[in-house]
Amino acid sequence: MLTVGVGHAISRAELSQIATSEREMFDVSNFSGLQGIVGILRKLLCKIIVTTTLPSTATLTSITAKTTKSSAATSVTTKKKETLVLKLSKSLEQSNLQSLCKGCIIDRGIGYSSHPNDCTKYVQCFRADGEYRAKIMSCPFGTYWDQDKITCWHSHLVNCTTDACLVTQKDSTFAMRDHCAAECELLTDEDNPSSYIQIVPGIGPISRPCAPGSAFDKSMCSCAKVSKSWKPHVECKPSVSYNFNEDFADQSGNNVFAGYERVIITENGSAKFSDGSRINIWRFANVEFGEKLLLKLRFLTYNYGAVEQPIVTNCYGEYGEGPSIAITTVEQSITIKIKTELGETGILRFFQVPGFNNVTMVYDGQHVIAKVNGKIKSTALIGNIERRQAGLLIGDCDGQHSFHGEIDYFAVYMCLPDEDVFQRVAPTKGRDIA
Repeated sequence: MLTVGVGHAISRAELSQIATSEREMFDVSNFSGLQGIVGILRKLLCKIIVTTTLPSTATLTSITAKTTKSSAATSVTTKKKETLVLKLSKSLEQSNLQSLCKGCIIDRGIGYSSHPNDCTKYVQCFRADGEYRAKIMSCPFGTYWDQDKITCWHSHLVNCTTDACLVTQKDSTFAMRDHCAAECELLTDEDNPSSYIQIVPGIGPISRPCAPGSAFDKSMCSCAKVSKSWKPHVECKPSVSYNFNEDFADQSGNNVFAGYERVIITENGSAKFSDGSRINIWRFANVEFGEKLLLKLRFLTYNYGAVEQPIVTNCYGEYGEGPSIAITTVEQSITIKIKTELGETGILRFFQVPGFNNVTMVYDGQHVIAKVNGKIKSTALIGNIERRQAGLLIGDCDGQHSFHGEIDYFAVYMCLPDEDVFQRVAPTKGRDIA
């Protein structure tokens, strides 16, 4: 039995009791540290699987002895043994792949992990038939997998410890297998040049955005840089939208998967939250929101629970970084916060009203603007929104303080529709706008 402790509050005594021996016990300071022991865990898992799964030589000999009464029977036995070994090999292969999913930052729905031996590949983990499965994926030509960004990135910008160029002579070359330019699995998004379509097993087509200032190039099978003056003439649509009328299905048309725990759909068509409730939209894990973000939601709060309750955040665990996007309630007030890579934070506060509260929050790279129950406030703020490895969390932040109430609409835009609330305003920090 292998045991791995993550964080600073682990009990080594408890890990020791669970593990088969001290050799099978590990501890790391955070989830990023798991990457450093993936290779060791993989070898130990393979050893355990082979030891406990493969039949012994004596068993196979016994099986062979009982079935080899003639030359014809011997042939049949050999084929049975080959079939058995083939099935075991396939089972072990999938088990080894599944072991690579251990330590994924995203451990539900869809997760991604680095390949231990090849930076041009990564492991995509997804749920199918009630269990997690793994599939080896290839990055586009000229890119390496970046576990920090959770995406394929320019090879010269990725710290790849298995890069062949680190152990070869200058001006030498090496072959790149499985990188035929005609075999691009990504599809062009006809509605938006600055995004592309990826077919995810078990989920279906998902629209993924390119980095700001780039557009998808089918010939390169990746997002390529374009002129800063180029602007796509496309309608601004939500990246994800939930109305909770009957279920948790995404209404945006992008089929975005979200994990939910202890959330109930009410007869009135709203999502009810209580202790331990949460919805995690993994689609926004490690997403570069840049300087464009719009959130719309409608919620009501119950008169109990913690003093401060999270409505929408992108917290990264109890011991991780605080949110760079947060809409919370503190007693009878609503607080909106955005933090940028420049270290600055924009904060707006509003009073709640009885019943449902309507909130629209916009960040445009110059201001944080919010419209709450018809009242508008803004504050000056510049820079890209800080990236977080967590997805967007509804009703939760650190796992300790839960939202108690209902939400009957929630939408995320990574563009700015042309509405009055999105018009540029003067930096009126905390001042109401008539």
